Amino acid sequence: MSVLIVRQGKKLQYCSITTLECLTRCTRYNDLDAAKILNKDTGVFQCEHCNVELKELSSAENVDRSQARRTQLAQQLKPIVEQLKRTDGIAIPKYLFLKFMQQLIFVKSQELKSL
Repeated sequence: MSVLIVRQGKKLQYCSITTLECLTRCTRYNDLDAAKILNKDTGVFQCEHCNVELKELSSAENVDRSQARRTQLAQQLKPIVEQLKRTDGIAIPKYLFLKFMQQLIFVKSQELKSL
């Protein structure tokens, strides 16, 4: 089982993602691959390579690995989240970029005229 982080409002929520594995162990898939691996005739998930039915992985090793990845991701995101919190309440003026570009074009046109 893996974890997908979904933003709902101002909170991040963790949603579990099921890992599916081919019985011949040639490929692993997750929930996000469901549309492409679902056999519409039989209604089962099948491997794209060998057409074998997929089984769900639920080993303790998978859970530990996903928790370690979640912890690592949270550590990596912490500085970004802190910086974003600092920008709360800052309003970006309308047309700021447009005004900047107009000034830049004006300056460049003046430089070209002086040549």
